[in-house]
Amino acid sequence: SHTAGRKVPLPLVRLYTWQIAHALFTFHRRGLIHRDIKPGNILLLSEHHTLLADFGLAMYDPSLSDVPGLHKSGTAAYMAPEQVQGYPCFASDQYSLALSVYEWLTGHRPFSDEIMLRQKRTRGKPLSVRRFRPELPSAVDEVLEQALQPDPAARYATVLDFARDFAKVTRVAHPPRVNRLPYDRRN
Repeated sequence: SHTAGRKVPLPLVRLYTWQIAHALFTFHRRGLIHRDIKPGNILLLSEHHTLLADFGLAMYDPSLSDVPGLHKSGTAAYMAPEQVQGYPCFASDQYSLALSVYEWLTGHRPFSDEIMLRQKRTRGKPLSVRRFRPELPSAVDEVLEQALQPDPAARYATVLDFARDFAKVTRVAHPPRVNRLPYDRRN
């Protein structure tokens, strides 16, 4: 992953977002929630290829469980409000990816002060990315705000929808192509 506190070039953020969202969408379609999306769990195989790592907290859709609140796990700074309360869902991974995107763009976490962490996640919105990257279009803030909504139902329908909108507002005609890796033997 990239060094914490450093901004990542926009084309790479766009590419990483697309690749990780594509991987998450695939897992979500199979009923899996990662529950620990953060920059440290997104490995760089090369500058242009990411790998989603650390599935130690992954679980099948918790709505299938009859034990409410049992599933409170993850890295606190990257957890969605519902995940903090023990009710992770597919949109929780989208929220965590959006936090990671914000951090890559700005070099900062949007909710870094521990005292403000709980309040801002449930009531506020993050500081504008344009405070740190004024060259970015204001629509980037709008996309991140939607993906970081406290209510999972107010977020994008899927993590792939988030990645598509992010690619669109960062002036890409088409989302980046997910290249096959050397060990991918599909035709």
